[in-house]
Amino acid sequence: MSDLNPQTQIARAANLLATEVDGETVLMHVEQGQYYGLARSAHVIWELLAEPQSFEQLCAALQRRYAGAPETIAADTRRFVEQMAAEALVTLD
Repeated sequence: MSDLNPQTQIARAANLLATEVDGETVLMHVEQGQYYGLARSAHVIWELLAEPQSFEQLCAALQRRYAGAPETIAADTRRFVEQMAAEALVTLD
């Protein structure tokens, strides 16, 4: 796994099909034939990643949207982004 630091750029993977259904994002990884459903904050993160951004920018946007300790939001976001990267749903640079 890549080191995820504040300046790491996060981008949606190019080989995905995505659509919104009832407030959730449904993704299909074309090469793997896997489906994913993103609800609530996961859906928000996907929407924020419509344009690539740094981990720091992503966390700041989430902190503006949700109440919670910045370190908790950052830790939860880190786990989710790393999981998405492991599933090849996002790229980290």
